[in-house]
Parts: sequence; C-alpha cells; structure tokens
Amino acid sequence: MRRISTILSIAFAIILLPSCANMYLSKGKEDFANLKYMNSIQSLERSVEKKPNIEASTLLALAYAETNQPVAAIYEFQKVKNDPAFDDNLKLAYASALLSAKKYDEAEVIANGILSRDPGNQVAQSVKISANRVDKMKKDSSLYQLTPFHVTGVKTAMSVSKTSTGYLISGEVDNAKIKDNYTGLSFLDVFEMDSLGNTKKLPFSDSKYHDAMAIFSKDGNTAYFTRSNQTRTNKLEFDSKNTSNPQLYKSTKSGTSWSKPEKLAFNNASFIYAHPALTSDDQTLYFSSNKDGGSGGMDLYMTELTAGVWGEPKNLGPTINSQGDDAFPTLKDNNTLYFSSNGHQTLGGLDILFSELKDDNWSSPIQLSYPLNSSMDDFGMVYIEKDKGLLTSDRSGLDGLYSFEQFYPTLSIDGNVLEAETGDPIPKIQITIKNLTDNTTDIILSDMDGKFTYQLLPNKKYEIIAEDLNEDQIYFNSSQKISTMGLREDETFDIDFNLERIVIPNDPNNIIPGGDGTYPIPNIYWNYNDWEVRVDAQPYLNMLSDLLKTNPSLKVEIRSHCDSRGSDSFNRTLSKKRAKSAMNYLISNGIERNRLTSKGIGEKEILNNCIDGVTCFEEQHQINRRSEFIVIDKSGNNK
Repeated sequence: MRRISTILSIAFAIILLPSCANMYLSKGKEDFANLKYMNSIQSLERSVEKKPNIEASTLLALAYAETNQPVAAIYEFQKVKNDPAFDDNLKLAYASALLSAKKYDEAEVIANGILSRDPGNQVAQSVKISANRVDKMKKDSSLYQLTPFHVTGVKTAMSVSKTSTGYLISGEVDNAKIKDNYTGLSFLDVFEMDSLGNTKKLPFSDSKYHDAMAIFSKDGNTAYFTRSNQTRTNKLEFDSKNTSNPQLYKSTKSGTSWSKPEKLAFNNASFIYAHPALTSDDQTLYFSSNKDGGSGGMDLYMTELTAGVWGEPKNLGPTINSQGDDAFPTLKDNNTLYFSSNGHQTLGGLDILFSELKDDNWSSPIQLSYPLNSSMDDFGMVYIEKDKGLLTSDRSGLDGLYSFEQFYPTLSIDGNVLEAETGDPIPKIQITIKNLTDNTTDIILSDMDGKFTYQLLPNKKYEIIAEDLNEDQIYFNSSQKISTMGLREDETFDIDFNLERIVIPNDPNNIIPGGDGTYPIPNIYWNYNDWEVRVDAQPYLNMLSDLLKTNPSLKVEIRSHCDSRGSDSFNRTLSKKRAKSAMNYLISNGIERNRLTSKGIGEKEILNNCIDGVTCFEEQHQINRRSEFIVIDKSGNNK
C-alpha cells in the first residue's frame, strides 16, 4: 500500500479546503489528499490530541502506513476497527500493517473474517496464505545472501536497470531547494551509477518534479522512464479529478545531447503509467498501470513496437495480475519476468515474484524467499550476473539498494536397484538420468550393492531409467520421473527400482526357469458385453505403454479374457475384440505395430469358481473380465 501511492503514483492532487471542518483535521485531510503524508501526520496528531475523532484516527493510520510506520499505524487502526465505517478495504490496510509489523496471526484473523463474508476476495486470501507460510519462507533463508549496497550522492536509491557501462537508478537528495512534501527530500531524478556506487544525474532528468525508473535501449541511445505528467512548458498537467498521474516518456540521444522528453502515444492522463522494462531486442515494453479493465489496483501490461510505433497495451492477465497492486516489472531474460505485488502472497508490503513465459502463457508466479523478501516493500530486482544482482527495499526505513547472491538447495538421488521377487540387490544396472528440461543425459551404474547416487540441478525435470544391458536381457527396464521445479530446501529423492525378471512362456532358452511369463495389466476390466477401453483403464494401459517405450527390444502379446456367461464362441469373439482394442490403444500411444499382437482367450482361463452353471455376484464375474500380456520376444528382431 505504501509504495503504491508514493513511488508508484508520483501523483499530485488538488482539493478544496472544507469550510466547516476542524482546523487541524481539515488541514490533515488536505495534506493527505495531496500525498503530503508527513505534513498530514503533524496536523492529524494534533487533531487527535485535542479531540479523539474516528475520521482523524483513520486517516492518521493510513498516513503512518504510507510512511513506513506500521506500529504507529496499528495503534491508530485499533482505535477505529470497531467503527461501522471500518470496511474491508480498511481492514485489509490494517492487515497489511500487521504483516509489516510481523504480527502474522493477527493479520490472519482479519483475513479469515473477510473471507467468511467474501470467499472470493483475492487480497484477503493472499494475506491468509502469507500469514500461514511465513515460517516456511524463513526456512528458505539460506537461498539468498543480502548485503546493503552503498550509493554516493543520493539520500535514497531504487529501481536499478543495467546499461552497457553501468546502471541507471532513481534517487532523491537531501537539502534540495525544491522539496517533495511527501518525503521532505528532493523529487526523484534519474542517475547513472558505476559498479562502486558513484552517481551522476542524467541530462534528460531535468523536470521540476519526478523523473524515475528509467531503462535504456540496447544501443543506449533511447531512454524510457516515468515522469510526473507535465505540459510542454513543464507545468503539472491534471485530469478531471485534479490529479496529475505519472506517464511514460521517451528521450533519444544524439552525440552527447538528449532530446526533450516526449510522452509515449498510448499514455492516458486519467491513469498512471509507470515502471518500463524492455526486452533485449527493444521490441517489447512492459510497464504497470491502473488503467481501466485491470484486475485490481496496478496491473502489468505489455506493448510491442511495430514500424516504430508502440501498439495498444495488452494486460498480462489474471495469472500475473492480482486484485491488489502488481508493479515494478524487470526481465532476467525475455521470458522470465520479475515483479512486485501486495496482492499475491507476501511477507508484508510489496514482495518480489517471478513468472516464466512458455507457449505464450505466463506460469503461476513464485514468491522469492526470505531474506530477499521482507515484511517491508521489496521491488525492482535485477540480475547483474547469473546468480548475482541488485534490488530495492525500504526495510531500513528508506529506499535503498541491496546486492544479493543466489544459492541453490542441495538436491540428490539416493537409489537402489533390487530384484522384485527376492529383494536382492542387482549390480551393474545402467542408470540413465535424462534432464528433460535441458535435453542432456548422464549415465552411471549401480554398485555391487545395487546402490547409486546422483546430484540434481534445481528447477529441472528428470526421467531416471534403470536398464539391464546384459546380452540376453534378464530384467525389464524401468523408469521414473521426478522434478526439482520450485524446490527451495535441500531434498534427497529415495528411488527404488524393483526390477521384474523377463520370462518367455515355453521358451527352452529362458535364463530364468519356472513361471508362466504372464504379466497382469492392473485394473484393465471391461463392461459386460463390451470391448471399448474404459476411462478407468487408460492410466494402466499408459503404464504398459511407458514400460514398452523403456524396453524397446520387447515384443508382447496382449491377451484378453471373458467371464463364463455366454457361449464359448461368443466369448472367444468378444475377448478377441477386447485384446485388439487394448492393442490399438497402445498403438495410438506411440507403440510400433510390429511389436504387438493380440489374442482372445475367451472363458478358458477362469480365475475363480464362476464357471457355467454357478451363480456368482457381478464383482466375481468382473475378476474374470481381465487383460494381461506376455513377452514373446526380447531380441529386438523383426519377426
């Protein structure tokens, strides 16, 4: 809430002084409406001292919240929380202050109260989830190391973007001739900063009001930035509500000179346009706005450059945008978006999240770990190197830069290869680890005790395959899939491969004697007098399909059975249709036709006493309507 109406807005409002209000309350209301929160606090405090007043305490609580004073805000909220006019919006502001003050249990109580009346309130849901997840978030503290980054020449610093020679930041200075009544410091300006934190103000940042959140094009000759809405003569421009909303501007460089900044064509003075982020090819611009048609407060948008003209902005949609405020977009690469929100999960204030663009869809945002996120406002995260970067936070009381280094959890496999029947370890089984995310493969062998270990990478999907490479394959190959996507804590995956022996019925060359070589396909049952593959059978046929794909040398026969009802001839025909139906399902799933045959057994192999002339329950008949497979060849030869 605080950041949204200050950095986000950089907005100015004019309001007439009410003629009949108490002097201090009236002055406090006027200053609050003009975003002069420090002045407003002084007047409202005097108003409350002279005479307790619900309106004054409410505005005072909000003003404290806006100036990073959550404890003082909570004190005033507590005075007015039982007033009938204390609506859900104020309750959520109260809950936000409680989160910032790390009073998570109390924030959750407020969220539960709102959700009992309005279960679809997304902000209240986020408060509840955030309050519940705080302990887990703190467990993730080893993933990031955060260090204050000193910047010279400015009092506050925020919103870093990288350039070919250094960085751009936004900052305020102390002892300015013209001051922002909100902070008592100068208005924001754009500075160039080197790697040591030395700064110099850039020429295009020359207005009397706010210039901030800048980004350069790839060649460094175009700057996009946020500026207080101004006329051509550098006077504030107001909308119909007497509010000056910041807009997106552009300035171009020729030699050493920068052109006079101009507004981008899609700006609308009735709304806020702020926080530009540019893809590496300069063709897509992301930004935040509270324009009509969004999900809540500020939303994230994108626009594309066509023939030198920025197109109509498109909302990034409900996966990214919440009912709260979503702002400060940055890009790690063209398909990885970082942004800050108080409407998704948060430890308090704005928290940093990221989402990935895949097949033109944004993934569900993932909230980053403590201590990168805190109970205060955290935003503007930029990667400088692969695992290092800068971000902005007001956790110290003022906006400042912090350098971070990202670490990763220790992820590994602890595996065993065992014989299914005996439990004995199987040595020298090849273990193939396929990194499905990066299309890479590693190969190791199980040791003499059937064990194997492997270190995994974070945010990857894997397929692990146990393969019997004996000249005459003894065991079925087997595979399992695991994922490290989104894991934030150390984790060891315990994987057991219980390999079954391959038996070919009536084959005198069987290495493994005994057994009839029949392998049931679990839960492949059929409706009475029907041969269509049932929906509940499909997952099990998919498992057989996976087994055949993992064992490409095997050829199998699909066998199908009937119960005893009906004539022998009818059941033999029906079972053939069922076996062929199962075979066709496997073919449709990518199994080669020459690896499959089908056979109908009819009612010749009943598993229970439900033979002709015996009365049985339907469940007993169902047992006999089954399918299985046998291996007919494991050489891989085409026969």
